[in-house]
Amino acid sequence: MQVRLKEHPLIEFINRVQMELSGAHISNTALFDNVSPGFPENITMRDIVSNYIYPNTLQVIRVSGQDIIDALERSAAYFEEYHGEGPIRVSPEFSDPKPQHYNYDMWEGIEYKINISRPVGQRIVELNYEGKPLNPAGEYDVVMNNYRAAGGGNYTMFQGRPVVKDIPTDMAEPLASYIMDKGTIETVLNRNWEVVWDSKRE
Repeated sequence: MQVRLKEHPLIEFINRVQMELSGAHISNTALFDNVSPGFPENITMRDIVSNYIYPNTLQVIRVSGQDIIDALERSAAYFEEYHGEGPIRVSPEFSDPKPQHYNYDMWEGIEYKINISRPVGQRIVELNYEGKPLNPAGEYDVVMNNYRAAGGGNYTMFQGRPVVKDIPTDMAEPLASYIMDKGTIETVLNRNWEVVWDSKRE
């Protein structure tokens, strides 16, 4: 849950690899389940597959700013409404009848805040691209996995959008190649997004 509330180096790393591979300036990815182990000091192929468990490929699709807003609101629905009391919980829509943690996306290349005290559909309270408010009518190229690009996980706003680039290689392979090429990777964290909430008013 902590990884989904505030950006984590593993998520930023995957997004940055996707951006470098594709040339896109905006990326999204998910933490696929609740047992992702992260990377040890010496990384093996097994470590990569343990963190990226699905044989997804990548696509760059051209979307509108409104599509990005709608997608962020879809992800923001992952959390039950919260006002600072007790633990933050996953919405039944994402947990019943089976957990769907892989349908909560985290983004790089934009800056945003999710306020989970607000009603579903009204939770994106800040959204900027390159230091300016994202233009709902603008067009943006976004890299994501092929499941999401096809609208998987009820991300219907992505269905039928133009495919700018198709990278038909299982994501674990380019992750491995990237790590081998670099030799050493360092954790980077720009904290471009966060989840916030309002305290309950008396």
